[in-house]
Amino acid sequence: MQAIPPISTPQQKPVLQASKWTALQVLLAPEEFNSLLEHLTQPSLYLCGSLWQKDEFANHSVLFSQAYNDYIVALSQGEQPDLAKCRTFFSACLSTDDDSVYLQDVQKGEFLLRPNHPLIQIQHHTMSYSPYDNKMHSMVFGKEAITWGVQLSYPQMYIESGTGRVCQTTEEDNPPNYSLFKTLQRWIRHNTLPTSFQTGEHTVRSSLRLGKECLPWINNHCQLKAQNIQVI
Repeated sequence: MQAIPPISTPQQKPVLQASKWTALQVLLAPEEFNSLLEHLTQPSLYLCGSLWQKDEFANHSVLFSQAYNDYIVALSQGEQPDLAKCRTFFSACLSTDDDSVYLQDVQKGEFLLRPNHPLIQIQHHTMSYSPYDNKMHSMVFGKEAITWGVQLSYPQMYIESGTGRVCQTTEEDNPPNYSLFKTLQRWIRHNTLPTSFQTGEHTVRSSLRLGKECLPWINNHCQLKAQNIQVI
């Protein structure tokens, strides 16, 4: 069970401002996601898009794992996942530094998680095929959007809390979670595959990554089938 973040207020700790995020989009089987977290030495995982009671934050990694497992089961069986659940449980962050996050008391007994230092952001990832440029575009929403795992991202620049100094996330400065994201990038590169799609007569090459354990069922993906798109 992970630690419960400290409670603070916006006056004590201003909300982190960060920009120029480096993003990875990946669809992993649950066992692959667990292997990734084990390789990262089990960083804390917190859900940050909803209000929670204080004692619930210690169980967020379990809640995420359960929701992600349900999501993959639905996809593998050719069913539509609960996308509302995805938006709730796939809005999260990873951190090895307990000081990178804090709880903001929003209303009596309920808290929001706030970043204090750079951390790895997890978001529900969607994509859409554009016939105009024959590309897959990430984080596109709407009727034609296709769910594809999560987007994992880390900022290249941020404003340091307290000093207001504009900082870059580099190996020399080594801010919180920089090494964690670099390790994550290497794991994704070595343990997943770049994904190509066939849509009609067109082959679409993309930077999207796919876990090897997803290959046996990926073309059961109901949203891909509905748009006559196949992974090749």
